[in-house]
Amino acid sequence: MWFEELRIRDVRRYNLMVRRNRLPANAQQLLDSDAETPLWEDVNVVSDPDAIKRSMVHRDILEYVMKEVLEKEFGGTCSYLESIGFGPEELFKLRALLVEPDQVIRDHARARCKMAAEILEIELSPDMVLDDGAMAGASLGLPVYPAWEGKGNDLYSAEGEDDLEWRIRRLEARGLVRLVELSITDIIPQADVRNAERRRGGSAGVMFRGAWGAGSQQRTNPVPCVTDFPVPDEQNSGQRPRGFDELRGVELERAHWEKSTAQEGRRGGSVLYWMSRDQRAHDNWALLKAQELALERRASLQVCFCLVPKFLGATLRHFDFMLRGLEETSKELSRLNIGFLLLKGESVKEVPKLLRSIKQKGPVHAVVCDMSPLRVPRAWVAGVGKELKKLKVPLIQVDAHNVVPVWEASDKQETGARTLRPKLKKLYKDFLHEFPPLKRHPHGPVVKGKGLDLSAALRSLQVDREVGPVSQELFKPGALAGKKRLEDFLKHRLKSFASLRNDPTQQALSGLSPWIKFGQISAQRCALTVKKAKAPKSSVEAFLDEAIVRRELSDNFCWYNEHYDSLKGAAAWAVETLNKHRKDQREYLYSRRQLEEAKTHDELWNAAQRQMVLEGKMHGFLRMYWAKKVLEWSKDGASALATAIYLNDRYNLDGRDPNGYVGCMWSICGVHDMGWPERKVFGKIRYMNYAGCKRKFNVEAFEARYPASSGASSKRAKRA
Repeated sequence: MWFEELRIRDVRRYNLMVRRNRLPANAQQLLDSDAETPLWEDVNVVSDPDAIKRSMVHRDILEYVMKEVLEKEFGGTCSYLESIGFGPEELFKLRALLVEPDQVIRDHARARCKMAAEILEIELSPDMVLDDGAMAGASLGLPVYPAWEGKGNDLYSAEGEDDLEWRIRRLEARGLVRLVELSITDIIPQADVRNAERRRGGSAGVMFRGAWGAGSQQRTNPVPCVTDFPVPDEQNSGQRPRGFDELRGVELERAHWEKSTAQEGRRGGSVLYWMSRDQRAHDNWALLKAQELALERRASLQVCFCLVPKFLGATLRHFDFMLRGLEETSKELSRLNIGFLLLKGESVKEVPKLLRSIKQKGPVHAVVCDMSPLRVPRAWVAGVGKELKKLKVPLIQVDAHNVVPVWEASDKQETGARTLRPKLKKLYKDFLHEFPPLKRHPHGPVVKGKGLDLSAALRSLQVDREVGPVSQELFKPGALAGKKRLEDFLKHRLKSFASLRNDPTQQALSGLSPWIKFGQISAQRCALTVKKAKAPKSSVEAFLDEAIVRRELSDNFCWYNEHYDSLKGAAAWAVETLNKHRKDQREYLYSRRQLEEAKTHDELWNAAQRQMVLEGKMHGFLRMYWAKKVLEWSKDGASALATAIYLNDRYNLDGRDPNGYVGCMWSICGVHDMGWPERKVFGKIRYMNYAGCKRKFNVEAFEARYPASSGASSKRAKRA
């Protein structure tokens, strides 16, 4: 055993771990332990609900337990797995230890299916035959069989879906069942699945891990649902739609499917990519997926974008940057024989309307859409999804914005970067790789647009025009300009990124956030390029941590917390401490207008505000100081958060983004942070002050860059 070898080879380390209660003397002691004992390789084994005993065991101990203890006491591994509930991460780590995995999965699936059927009072046919899709459904603990042997039993019909979800959630609350997301791909590596299926002459039946559907609400305790391929209609019941059961080039877990009826067995027609968050032609997983499906069906490829007249307080500054980037994207798509249509109005109405017109010229095989964790875009997807069900067109949501898809990175709201970082790093080998090229499409678009009329699009907007576009010398819209900014960063600033990124007087930041926010450049492309750069390792790692871990932590928070922009989304300790100190005497109180006009007593804060107003982007380090001072000078935490979000979204080009919301929540509500020594006004929220900034950088030099405009004075506010 590994701990015996440790005792022989390194007695000092062994004794130290024993004294710190981190190294049980034997496997049996580990099993009997009531505490969590973290070791190097964490594998969480959860016992039955009655015992509630948990232990974190090393791989070698686990192997010993699986092969020795379980064989003697539980009658084998399979019996033990039937008696407890394993999550997907645990099963993934156990797969190498399982003997004859195909049989283990089938036995486990049948047992879980039988248990769930008894609890849900559903009668199953005794002569049922499980294919791959049915096997995955049974593994979920649900009798969901997309392809029975001629026996239709679709529990996820439109009429029964809500009722079944309610019944399952009720059973979960009573502790009678523990449902876990599980598919063949969780236990057997994808290559093994494909090889095995290839030998049998078929194709793997389970390719996606789904949720209740794209655009679903907060999923703190998600109930899984098999949405691996569209539900067959009456004419081809029991048949798997060809062309939708395997992804080539786009990772299997990057897409979520909405159930609908596929246009089976037909060629020609169209595939529609509804672009929203990721507004680029190249390095776009969603567009690549759409082209992949179109090429399989010999169909045309159409792209549409819905332009709403106003959106979450966005100003002319934001719409101008976005539309100029879309103009460039539309020209590139046209060069590749891919149609682009700018639709004006709400997507819930305009996308189905476009779909109906396209269907008059041929079948529409699928609609592919982007992923955004924010409420309004999720509501768009949910609304369009309902309409597409009526039209019997599948909806596929692809996370083209993150390196690791948000639903694959974690199944819960993470505590902070320290908990998400190891999960992401384990998945880099699966997701952080080169993009396949977007090809010139061989089939022309069914609906030919006239391109994007920039002037007409800008005139159609009903937005605040007081905040105008920023100088293109600072931020020129479009993918080409974003690529040039990345190249400039690699050449001049990456080498000093680790040491100088928190100094606002130095040029060390990449400045890529506006292009990433509007999807004009891929964060994954930035990460891949920086990884290959000849730069200090510390700078490369620091950039990757911010570009991947910190950014995807923000998406994780907004995806799993529907109150990502209010005090309701903060931790209980933060809400308690802010309420406790809401009536504390403030030394200074400023109105929102005073803050917006940079009329405070703090010249550093004023300079940061002017930088944001004039240039459309505030330095990253100063955003923390800036938001914390808003808390200090506001009457309470709720009004401070509202003001910070308002100013950030109004002036920063990268506003109305998960990074912005989480940045304000971190500064004001302690999200992804911990409690600090209690003090006036802030309570236990982390405190920052002017003196601390002076120790970090030349404050006077930064203030001199953004002086008060002529005729405007920075007056001291009236003491509260």
